[in-house]
Amino acid sequence: MLHIREIAASDLDVIAALHAHSWRTSYRGILRDSYLDDSIFEERLALWRDRLLIPTPEQLGLLAQSSASVIGFVFAFVAHDDRWGTLIDNLHVAPECRGKGVGTQLLAALTDSLLHRAFEDGIHLWVFEANHRTRQYYERLGAKAVESAVVEAPGGGKAAACLYAWRSVSQLSAAVNS
Repeated sequence: MLHIREIAASDLDVIAALHAHSWRTSYRGILRDSYLDDSIFEERLALWRDRLLIPTPEQLGLLAQSSASVIGFVFAFVAHDDRWGTLIDNLHVAPECRGKGVGTQLLAALTDSLLHRAFEDGIHLWVFEANHRTRQYYERLGAKAVESAVVEAPGGGKAAACLYAWRSVSQLSAAVNS
């Protein structure tokens, strides 16, 4: 059974480990192998230490657990952009649990939380252009690619990325709850 709860500071290590593991499996061929194989865990740990030990009011993070194992998380910045609304900064599911609805359940819980807090404006995220599987997932959920850019890639170099957006939180909520 899947249990979704808010991320706590005590989840720091497990979130960083899942984030690093997800990047190693999802971004191979997009980000530099030397980066993915080297200090990515320490870098993710520093990021999550900053976010979880010194939280800001606009942060919203949810974690998915199955039994005692953390198998996914979503992290957003509420009302991040005047035009596009809330930014989904991270959505990661353990590779062995992908395709089983965990990401969709996390997005459903995120949209429920946003609607409960009366954040109805748009919702968006950035996806590496070469991450075709993820792009197709968001397109199936009704997201539209509305911008593209070449961005500084973590670990060095550049990568093409697409901004995907839903016009409202309700639009995404309807897609993940159907």
